[in-house]
Amino acid sequence: MNFHNTDALDAVEPRLPVVPEDTDVDTRLGKIARRIQVLQTRITKAHLEIAELVDAEAARLPERRMKRFLSAECGISSSEAKTYLSVRSSLLVDGAAETVVEHRLSFGVIRALAAADPSTRETALSRLAAGAPIYESSIGRIRRQLTEQNLDAEAKREIARRKALDAASRSLAARRIETFKGDFLPFARTLLDFYQGEMPDGVNMTFASWLEETAQYLKTAAAACVARFVDTFDTANLPAPWLYDFHGVPDEAVSLARALDALRDLMEGRFQDWDEEYNRPQDPEHDYLDRRIVESVVWLFEEVELPRRKAILPPTQRSHLLGEPSVRLASLEICAGAGGQAIGLHAAGFDAIGIYERDKSAVRTLNRNYPLGPVHQADVSAIDFRKYLGRVDLVAGGVPCQGHSSIGHQKGREDHRDLFLEAVRVVKEVQPRAFFFENVQGFNFTKNAAYRAELYDLFAGMGYDSKVFSFYAHDYGLAQARPRVAFIGFRDGVLDQFRMPPVLTPTPVSVGTALHDLVAANGWKGAAKWAETTAKIVSHRVV
Repeated sequence: MNFHNTDALDAVEPRLPVVPEDTDVDTRLGKIARRIQVLQTRITKAHLEIAELVDAEAARLPERRMKRFLSAECGISSSEAKTYLSVRSSLLVDGAAETVVEHRLSFGVIRALAAADPSTRETALSRLAAGAPIYESSIGRIRRQLTEQNLDAEAKREIARRKALDAASRSLAARRIETFKGDFLPFARTLLDFYQGEMPDGVNMTFASWLEETAQYLKTAAAACVARFVDTFDTANLPAPWLYDFHGVPDEAVSLARALDALRDLMEGRFQDWDEEYNRPQDPEHDYLDRRIVESVVWLFEEVELPRRKAILPPTQRSHLLGEPSVRLASLEICAGAGGQAIGLHAAGFDAIGIYERDKSAVRTLNRNYPLGPVHQADVSAIDFRKYLGRVDLVAGGVPCQGHSSIGHQKGREDHRDLFLEAVRVVKEVQPRAFFFENVQGFNFTKNAAYRAELYDLFAGMGYDSKVFSFYAHDYGLAQARPRVAFIGFRDGVLDQFRMPPVLTPTPVSVGTALHDLVAANGWKGAAKWAETTAKIVSHRVV
């Protein structure tokens, strides 16, 4: 079936003009219904077309890599990609596609049909053809009906018995959970007061004494809470910490496991994860208590709301138990050039523990400027970076761009100067929280799509979600367009929290404005006119 000619729909049913207010309600609703039906048909056809495109390429590309590429480049989740990959074998056969389009099925229904067993799918499609409406919930009901039809009387009685037992168990579990929450709600509220540094009114002691006393109470209460937690919840089947961010592990189970971890930390007096080597907290958001602990415990109690603001106390009121924390992060930079990116990272709060560059002149420039960190003249492909394992928050670099530049041959992966696979190795050996690699716009061209898919897959295999972001230098105050891309990845499933910085100069700075003072420095009288005429442009590149 041809899903590509969707523009013809507008010829059959053109876009609706604004309906006059004095038109009767029947006419208005009729026009709205017809237009929605046209749009629903277009959407359904689009989903099937995507399925055809994905399925055709999946025969040549590993399914896992295809899913990662669709996620990073098209915003299609892994579960959605799985649906598209299964549609051809389930819905693009034996006239099923025509039925799907005719009834304008939503993506949710398409997904349910594609995932259903053949008997359930066949029954659902036959009911559709007979005029019965089919929703996502309908597919599950059909499956259960078909299953029950094949059971004998004894099996049906056993199912009814299990349902009754399950209902009784759920009721008992719900009562036990509510009792647990009621008993330990004061503990959760005290933990929140402690985090916010809010000493209750009427307490006759110094703030430091209150912190000490409250910390001891939290340790004791957390121990009691852990004991009741183990009796109340099925802790034997909670996921291990290294499974928390794996796809397929239920969110509820992960949240319960994190809550138990946090309670045990409190019970044992570990209020803050501390980096002994750098004498700083792992979480710089607070002076004496990790927000992770508070969030995990408070999740158990719907009645308690965690504030968004940080609770950083004045220096005179900080806990003396943990020392003076640092809020700066550690970075490792490769292919640093003359240090432009290093300067930016330092300004953004990163202290480099290693800066690597092969070019001698660039290294001399790095060493003669502001000390941004230890500089090493070396070929990164010859360096073992495992000595930095566990010490780095961010790995960054401007890996060579010649293989991807639009003014070159664009050999990409095959260019001997390309170092993206070396960047993958560095991340694997260092295991930072995040990485950031800058490159030319050509890296994001179609010609490099397969290479990007390979890189997404390699990083995902190490636990990093990644994406390529485009930006222009003129959006940030430079008098040149300089289109670039940022290949950014995060560990621990937090990429969706990342935001590119907002545009700082909506009206780009011209070359004349940026360079007028330099051009006029020697008294050239034509500098102003030059800046307002010839140089009133944004250059593609300024050298």
